[in-house]
Amino acid sequence: MKSSSAVLCPEMVRWNMALVACLGLACACLYLLGRSPFSPVFCTCAFLSGVAHLAAWLAFPRLKCKPGFFIFLSWFNVVLLAVVVGDTGGISSPFIFLFFWIMISEAICGIEDRWLPLFTALCYLFSVYGDALALVRHTDTVAPGLYDSRFVAVVSGINFVFIILAGLSSRHITAAAQSNLEFLRLKQEELGKKCAEMSPYSQIGTTVHRIAHDLRTPLASALGYLDFKRARPSDPDDAELLKMISESLEQISSMLTQVTCYGRRSDLKAERLCLKALLSGVKTMLSFHPAAAGVALTADFPDGAMCVEMPRHELQLAFYNILKNSLDAVGPRAEKKVSVVLRRAGVHAEIEISDTGPGLPGGLVPGSRKTAGALKPDGTGVGLAITSDFIREHGGTFEIGNAPPAGALVRIRLPLCPPPLTPQASS
Repeated sequence: MKSSSAVLCPEMVRWNMALVACLGLACACLYLLGRSPFSPVFCTCAFLSGVAHLAAWLAFPRLKCKPGFFIFLSWFNVVLLAVVVGDTGGISSPFIFLFFWIMISEAICGIEDRWLPLFTALCYLFSVYGDALALVRHTDTVAPGLYDSRFVAVVSGINFVFIILAGLSSRHITAAAQSNLEFLRLKQEELGKKCAEMSPYSQIGTTVHRIAHDLRTPLASALGYLDFKRARPSDPDDAELLKMISESLEQISSMLTQVTCYGRRSDLKAERLCLKALLSGVKTMLSFHPAAAGVALTADFPDGAMCVEMPRHELQLAFYNILKNSLDAVGPRAEKKVSVVLRRAGVHAEIEISDTGPGLPGGLVPGSRKTAGALKPDGTGVGLAITSDFIREHGGTFEIGNAPPAGALVRIRLPLCPPPLTPQASS
């Protein structure tokens, strides 16, 4: 097994077991009818299969991570099927295709069982030639010519080869699919780690930019005062000292100017972005984050494209910060749910991100400037401040408050782009 779970789609496998259990028990009950179309051997095998799959369905939550559980069930099904095929005509049985179904089902589940194809092929030969060994009595329901020894040998040989090939091919195809899924998972995890690393550095850079910008104003006032004092010195001995102080302040001002130019967000290029694709990408990246373990992260997106024109990196980072805060908030809670809802509100796109965390502290008014403060005990509040300012700078609105009955709710509105002109409309 290449993963911690024994199956690729646990819920699908479990409902498949329930379906087989119902069919097996239903076929067994047909024996109770006055004129049953099936023999006692068939009904007994159907009953055993139904009981086995019902027990497997009940024990699935505890045994779903044990490959041996699924291997035993597959081999048990093959043995029962060999008896059923021999009882319903052998080479002419309508249930031969179920041999292929058992092998393909096991491969689709992701079970590594290299001996099942060979075992299935041998059981098939037993079901065809069992009557010759007086082990299984065939119910001949077709023309006797079909049981000619040469015809049986050719058909059984072809089916034997196809069973082997089907088992090997299904294993190789499933192994290739698992390899591709593992590669994509590693890539997405790598992207998530890079985004997680970029997020704090981006926040620190923006904070430094703000501090540098705010410090330039008092520095400019100090430089102006020094220029005034240097023009009219009260003491000739102070002229040199004032000159040194002025040069030092000018050097600091130059350094702060470089910082503000480096951190200026207006240099980022706006582009047409599909909100569904952007939110889906952020949700996928965060699903592999350690904070998402055990959290039900759901998304509700409408049909149709909803596009905005904004810088891709900063909008992605804004959604990342909000969703990451929600994941951190539900971490200690018993009920861990985070939902993302995207809807159209007139000429705006409305994004709601809610969680089942403890909510916001008292005194915070949704959408107020107070929400720029820290909402976590170990947080600085820089992420929300950056996100709020970025959304407002691009014509949107940013609101945050408590969602009924519990948890936090962030609501963002962004102006939608007009739909692109068609060639007929532009002409």
